[in-house]
Formats: sequence, structure tokens, C-alpha cells
Amino acid sequence: MNTYIVHLYFKNALHVGAANSGIGIEATQDFIHSDTLWAAIANHWAILGKVGDISFDDFLNGFRTKHDDGIRHKEEPLFRISSAFPLTDNGRMYWLPKPLSVPMAFSKRNIEDRENQRKEYGKKVKQEKFIPLKVFKEWMNFEKNASDVGGAKREGISSGQMRPHATIDRISMRAQLFHSGITYFDKFAVRVGLYFLIQCGKTTKTALEKVFEVIYEAGAIGGNRNIGLGSLFEKPSLTEASEFADLFNTENTNAYCLLSLCYLSDGEIPNAETAVAYNHLLRKGWTGSLSVSLQRKRKTVYMFAEGSVFQTKLNGCLADITPDKIITPEWYGHHDVYRYGYALSVPIKIDLDD
Repeated sequence: MNTYIVHLYFKNALHVGAANSGIGIEATQDFIHSDTLWAAIANHWAILGKVGDISFDDFLNGFRTKHDDGIRHKEEPLFRISSAFPLTDNGRMYWLPKPLSVPMAFSKRNIEDRENQRKEYGKKVKQEKFIPLKVFKEWMNFEKNASDVGGAKREGISSGQMRPHATIDRISMRAQLFHSGITYFDKFAVRVGLYFLIQCGKTTKTALEKVFEVIYEAGAIGGNRNIGLGSLFEKPSLTEASEFADLFNTENTNAYCLLSLCYLSDGEIPNAETAVAYNHLLRKGWTGSLSVSLQRKRKTVYMFAEGSVFQTKLNGCLADITPDKIITPEWYGHHDVYRYGYALSVPIKIDLDD
């Protein structure tokens, strides 16, 4: 498989729902999780039916194997996809999730300026969710001079702004007001957006570019698409990710950092020794199928979040989140619903003594 990069430049704004919403408020986040990206691809693939030489059934079977006792994961899925992270500085500065492992600056091996790092550098590290690609490479190589954390700013991307909406309550059918979070991309001042990595073969690459062309011309990504959010002003394409080639070098590394969400398959649960540092992320919501007008509550799952670090390389699998047929009998007869949970990770170096 080759590793490609895809740039997403939005016309105006994006809404990607967050699990930490409040009453009457639907929060948003300034990046897109890998399962949301996969869902957008899957929905549009289902509408097209067949893309290139790959039918939609072939697409699904590229991620699952059906057995009498349920679905099982593939050792090598049709493609692996990262989450979509910020892209700033006129499309030149790539941001990545901050690894949750201890960097060299805080390691026991750093005996020269530990006190200074705790006071100044430590505050910057704690505040940042994403770090520039250059800093990420220093961090993953366990270099002491991972120095620019907090120095660069993600200019041109603003999140947390609220927009009022009127909606009909699903139960009472009464009109009510709620506020939805919006992330804006200032494409006029600087060329900003999001990007993600994808690993696939040449046949899949050709098919994916056709799907992205449909998303660009007639679709969108994220929520509130009916009011223009999530639409793109430039057709996405898969290009060689030369800037990221050295990220996948396993030489002198002893752990892996997730660049995507990961839902573990049976028998893949890491133990206390191999799980270095991680965050769990709640994934819930309603069915958003473009081929079924009915909306029902999906099953809720937990996944490992981006930036989580493990000593073993996780594979992951699809999570079957089809609405429960007993609780939601009206969904019976419709298609199954899946959440993408395959891992895309990069090798890093950590100090196991910390």
C-alpha cells in the first residue's frame, strides 16, 4: 500500500458534532475523526453503487468478513485512513495530534533543564492538542529539542462560534430552538483547511478519487449539510505524501502513535504493559444514511483516540452499530450500520523507564 495525502478546503464552514454537547447546544470540533471521513466515503459509494471496478459490496467486504457468529476484521482492509487534522500557513503547515507519551523534555534522561521545562515548556505542551509536523517528528524521534510546541498558531481556523437553529423535536414534534457550533475557515486571508492520510492500492486510489469528485460536486462532509456547511471549493485528490514518508520508518522505535480512532477486535485488547498512554472517546449518534430516510439511534461504542500510544501495533476493525432490532424494530429490513475503527499509526520512540 502507498501512503497518500488529501487536502480539504471548505467554502466557508464545517460542523462536526462533538460528544460533549450541552442542553440545547450541539458542540463542534475543528478536525474530523477517521470514522466520520469513512462514513462520508461509504455513503457516497453506496449511492454510486459501483466505483471503477469496486462495487459497494466489494467495498464493505474490504473491511469485514461475515460469519455465523458475527463479522470479523480484515488483517489488511481495503484502505486505512487517518483523521483529518488542521492545515494552515497557505497549505504548508501540517498539524498532527500531540502524542500522549512522555517527550524527551520530561524524560528522566533530561537532567540538564528539567525545572525550566516544567515551568515554561510544560505549560505549552499541556495546552496544545495539535503540534506542527516538524515538532511531531522531533517528539517521535525522542529528541530533546521538540521546542516549537505552542510557538506556531493555527491562524485562519476559528471554532466554537454558535449559530441558532429551529428544529422539530423527534418525540413531541414541537418546534424548538437549539444552537449549533461552527468551525470557520478563512480562505480569503490564508489557504487553510484540513488534511488526512490514506493508505491504499492503485485501484482503490482511482475509485476514491471518483468518490471525492462526487463529494466535491454534489455532496459535503459533516453535519448541517442542508445549510451549506461542509461543502468544498476544491476537488480533493490523492497525492504522494512525501512530507510524511519518514513518519513510517520503524528504525530505532519501540511504540506506535495513533493518527486515527481505533476500535479493537476480539483478542486485541492491550495489557497494562503495552498500553503506554491513551484516551477513550465516546462515539454515539443517529443513523445518517443517504439511502434511508429513517433516522434512529445507533449503538454507542468507545474507541481509542488520536495520539494514544501503545507498544504493539494495533489493527482495529469495523464496529457494528446497527440499531438494536428489539429497541428499534422499525429499522428491521434496512441495511446494517458500521463505524470505521481500523488503526492508522506511526512508529515512535519512547522511554519505557518513565
